[in-house]
Amino acid sequence: MAVQQVTVLDSGPGHVRVHSLNSGHCNQCSLKTGCGHRLLDGAYSRDVNHSLRLPLAEDQLAGGVRAGDILELSIDEGRLMSLSLLQYGIPLLCMLAATGLASSISATAGAGEGEGRVIISAMAALGFGLLLVRRIVRTMDASAMLDLRNMNHEPGS
Repeated sequence: MAVQQVTVLDSGPGHVRVHSLNSGHCNQCSLKTGCGHRLLDGAYSRDVNHSLRLPLAEDQLAGGVRAGDILELSIDEGRLMSLSLLQYGIPLLCMLAATGLASSISATAGAGEGEGRVIISAMAALGFGLLLVRRIVRTMDASAMLDLRNMNHEPGS
């Protein structure tokens, strides 16, 4: 299980908005200039405060939550791996398919401006792949993938 502690910013019927307590994780590895995670995070989220709005199932967090509560957010490692493959794999496969198709078309059409067309089609396919992943992720049910536990709520109280 991958676990992250988050603090509740606000909550409403059927949702909770949280913020990670470990906001400086992008500067902790040797790739200080960025590994692309921050760029992809910005492509999927428009929230500059990096808060996350999570839908809540009826039975999740039965004790209720208030602003300032600390929650433990966890996801199964298998699910995390499949989401990572989705996030990186689909854009890469789109780019490779477009590159192969553009290369074969430019090879049959003759040399000349073929390299430029291949590069442009690869970049367009990469953008299409990123938009496709964004659309797929937005249709997923986050409450089914994530497990929330209230750190402030004592069981049995």
